[in-house]
Amino acid sequence: MARLLFSRAPTVFALILATLFLSPATILLGQSKLAQPISSSSASGPAKTGPASDESPSNSGARESLSSEESLSSEESLSSEERLTQALELHEQALVAMDEDRDDLAFSLVRQAKRLAPGNTQINFLLALLLADRRRYPEAIRLLEQLTAKDSTIKLPAMGQTAEWLIKSGEWGAGEQRYQELLVVAPDASLVHRGLADLYLRQGLGVRASEHLRKLCQLGDIHETELRSLLIGRHPFAGDATPETFDPVGALGLAKAQAAFGDWKSVRETLASSSGTTPELVGLLGRCAVEQQDWAELQNWSERIVADPASASLASPDALFALGTYEARKGESRRAADRFIQALILDSTDVAVYEALSRVAADLGAVSQAEKLQERASMIARTQALGSKMAGSEDRSYVVIGELIDLLVELRRPLEALAWRSVRLAYGYQNGTISPSQSQELLGTIMREREVELKRFSSDSVAEFVTCGMREVLRQESK
Repeated sequence: MARLLFSRAPTVFALILATLFLSPATILLGQSKLAQPISSSSASGPAKTGPASDESPSNSGARESLSSEESLSSEESLSSEERLTQALELHEQALVAMDEDRDDLAFSLVRQAKRLAPGNTQINFLLALLLADRRRYPEAIRLLEQLTAKDSTIKLPAMGQTAEWLIKSGEWGAGEQRYQELLVVAPDASLVHRGLADLYLRQGLGVRASEHLRKLCQLGDIHETELRSLLIGRHPFAGDATPETFDPVGALGLAKAQAAFGDWKSVRETLASSSGTTPELVGLLGRCAVEQQDWAELQNWSERIVADPASASLASPDALFALGTYEARKGESRRAADRFIQALILDSTDVAVYEALSRVAADLGAVSQAEKLQERASMIARTQALGSKMAGSEDRSYVVIGELIDLLVELRRPLEALAWRSVRLAYGYQNGTISPSQSQELLGTIMREREVELKRFSSDSVAEFVTCGMREVLRQESK
């Protein structure tokens, strides 16, 4: 219930902490700044730093709060109980100020409250949120870590919140590590999987992101934009990669955003200016050569990879596709097929790999598999066309979503299909075509079907289906 009362969809870690620390009356403040997610999507406007914003509230704020001299002189004569009472009053005033969007006053009040009761959990928690709102993340993180040291019951939500703040402050590795530590003790925490998926997508690590997005599907807690990311693994849709909606991290993240628009010249320039040698960066260089049909560069790249049989780059679907393309051009269809199969097992949404594998399957005489692979490529291309259409528009068609659902069922991606059914249901309820009672009934059906599908799941059968039987063809050939 409390979650629905926040006007701007709060960071859930902050909401959990608020539930632990704040009174019910505080949580019900519908317009409170606590309602603002401390996330990149809500971090608009300049950071509020500097002496003026820290110490000098507006003139009306000065009239409503004690002056520094008055407060210092009066504090000395207060008993411990009186100091706490006054601190909590200031704390409540700060919440009201936040509710009225009077940020400077709220910050001034909560700092006065902390001076009176420096060890109070509620006050320190509110101060941490206000510091983060001003993008003073290191201080906010330190404060929550100090609270955690005193109260172990808040350790998990505090770790989640500080992980989020670490990422926002540019400490991506530290934020990722904290999320991974959380997964050890809470492997089904959707908030953690969501945080990692978002980070990996921004870093251009689509394969890693997909693992967490599929987990969100299994948990039944996935958003529409995340579902679109599952439709295309190699890079985001152009409509989801605009500067207004996508904040890439690092050279690979930027290159993948450029690839979303088919700007392979910029991709190559971005990669060339990077000193990184990760498998994903190296692999994307190979893919870039294929996309630009720069066969001389592809040969040079492939020979460097082949010269190092233990190359970690072969764990990248882009690298496997590029190397397979090079081998297919040399007439080494058997080896190329093996590369393409490995690439599809890592990313089963890559249309170009399906088409390439179809061609080498035909070369190997596997005509039936070649036809299936081409048909599969067409189906996946259609899912991506539908996803791209939704990414570039706010309009949602019942028919379009229905076609996407049918395709995902055919592609044996039932959990994604069920999630899209939930999306369609939400839009139907929103526009009044589905009544509340129908909505509840349909949602119950979706949840029951999801439980059935979870019990059916088998990674081996999925891999065999994904490769349209070509893995078995090569296995029989090698006997």
